[in-house]
Amino acid sequence: MENKKFGTFKILERHKLIVEYYKGHFELSDSFYVKKIETSDSAYSPDYNLIVDFREAKIALTSKDVLTYVDFVKSQPQMQGNRKTAFLINTPKEAAITTLYSNYVSALTYIGEVFSTEEAALKWLKLKDVDLDMLHNTFKVLKAQKNIF
Repeated sequence: MENKKFGTFKILERHKLIVEYYKGHFELSDSFYVKKIETSDSAYSPDYNLIVDFREAKIALTSKDVLTYVDFVKSQPQMQGNRKTAFLINTPKEAAITTLYSNYVSALTYIGEVFSTEEAALKWLKLKDVDLDMLHNTFKVLKAQKNIF
C-alpha cells in the first residue's frame, strides 16, 4: 500500500495567520523542509499565529525527533517570534507528540495547544476577522494547492 504524503501552507497576511495542512506520513525531515520553504516566503513573519492541521496525517515522530526539531527552531532566529500555534489533531498519538512539542518550546515566546475542532482553535487564537467559514475555505484551497513534498 502506497503511503503518499501531502503538505502545503497559506500565509494570510491580513490576518497575521499561517495555515498548514498535512495528509499521510509526516516525519522529521518533512518538518525541516516545510519550515525552510515557509520562512523563505516573502509574506512570512515569525509573529504570525499558526493553525496546523494534522487530522489526516500520521505523525511519525519520536520524542527524540521532537527535541531535535525544537533545537532546530531555537537555532533559527527567523523562526522565533511571539505567536500561538493551534494544532488540529484527532488521535491520541498525534496529541501526545504535539503536546510534547508545545511543552519543549515553552521556553521560547511561543505557545502551542492541541485541539480536535476548528471552532476551539479559533476561539483560543482570538483572531479578529477569521471565522469558521473562512477557515473551511482556506482548507479547501489548501487541499487543491500544489503539494510541497
